Amino acid sequence: MTTVKFESGQNGIYNAMGKQANGSFKAGLDGGLNPVELLEGAMALCVSLTLRAMFERDGVLTDDTSLIIDVNGEKDPEGANRFHKFDIKVKFPESFDDEYKKKAMVVAERGCTIGNTIINSATVHISE
Repeated sequence: MTTVKFESGQNGIYNAMGKQANGSFKAGLDGGLNPVELLEGAMALCVSLTLRAMFERDGVLTDDTSLIIDVNGEKDPEGANRFHKFDIKVKFPESFDDEYKKKAMVVAERGCTIGNTIINSATVHISE
């Protein structure tokens, strides 16, 4: 579970280990991440973890800087208060051949829980 507490003028983002980050209304306003950045970050992290699990399973060695995932969420062009799409770009290590990259893209798309949740429109219930 993740918890947000507004204390001392900041939105603190907590998990079981305690405060992990600050939330912000605007990027960089108080050193925190805004909701868009958090959602994009969750998507990028999910893809990264999924791919790194595949690399480990396959015995593929990569250095810590050779996998980069960029996510850009695009708001609905009709003005609805939601995202229309997410563009995810993966930069693989240079040593990967095209066949392995294609396989990795399929694994990332099928294996990322965050992406699958968004694609299948999870139910949201807000209560007191």
